[in-house]
Parts: sequence; structure tokens; C-alpha cells
Amino acid sequence: MESYSFARRDAHGVLRPTLGLYLLVGRDVTDRYPHLKTIVLRNGKHQTVFAGNLLKQFADLSAHLRSPEINEVIRIKRPEGAVEKSAYSERAIMELLVNLLAHRDYGSKDFSRIEHDAGQRMSFIAPGGLPAGVYRKLSPKADGRFEPQLNVREIRNPVISDVFFAQGHMDEA
Repeated sequence: MESYSFARRDAHGVLRPTLGLYLLVGRDVTDRYPHLKTIVLRNGKHQTVFAGNLLKQFADLSAHLRSPEINEVIRIKRPEGAVEKSAYSERAIMELLVNLLAHRDYGSKDFSRIEHDAGQRMSFIAPGGLPAGVYRKLSPKADGRFEPQLNVREIRNPVISDVFFAQGHMDEA
């Protein structure tokens, strides 16, 4: 447990779980920390709240976002005939969801949000913005635009990221 940073010894030598482990698998996480819930807002009016530890939220959100209610099947006309496809790439949804949960600032009192406007867009909003080191390197303009750069990264939550990586849900940072 200690070698994976899931637990640390306190001043008395007692092994205690880290906050990262508690957020991932703990009981009553969002009862103790209500701001750690994730909200899905559909068409600006229908709100669904996802509670629980991060692994539960990930499973529940994954199923919800891939459902036909959110990821509608659309008909695309092509010269060789029409085909039906999901509106959003499942891989893109999973990547954005993992990033939302793994890289948010858990010290922030803001909720993570996913805003879905049917037929228009799906936005993933994580509290905390860019980590300080990434912000300095990218130097975003006032409107948020920046020039992309390779290998600019900072891991905000390494224990959480490691678990999502080990489960195959994210690439190694």
C-alpha cells in the first residue's frame, strides 16, 4: 500500500489511507465532500447528479454518457448509402471523462460538470483550470487560446491517475 502511495504512516507509525485512495474507493465520499459530485446538465435544464467515490462515478458516468439518451445515434448520408453512428466517439467520451476525474483540483469547492446540448456539443468542465507549471509554459491569451506544445504536462493527482492508467482507461503521463 505504501509503495503505491495508497497509504502513509502517521507520526505513531500507524498506516493510514491517503486522500487519493479514499477518493477512489472510499465510502460516503460525496456525503463528506458534497462538492466532489459530478453534474451532467442536459439542454440547459435537466440535471443529473452523480455521487460516490471516483470509481463509482466513473462507472455510472461512463454508462450514462454512452447511453442513447446522451450519445444519440445519428444517420449520416454518404454517396454509397446512409449509415448510422453514435453522435460522439466513445473513445473521445472516455478520454474526456477520465481527464475530468483524474486531473481536477480536489481542493476546489466547485462541482465537476458535463454540459450536453443535444445535437450541438458536449463540454467537460473540471475545477481548477490548468496546473501552474502548465499555465506558465502555455501562456494562454485572455480568451483562453494558446499555442499547443508537445510534452507539456503536470500530474495533479498521481495516485488517481495511476489507478486509471492501471485499469487501461488512460495513457501513462
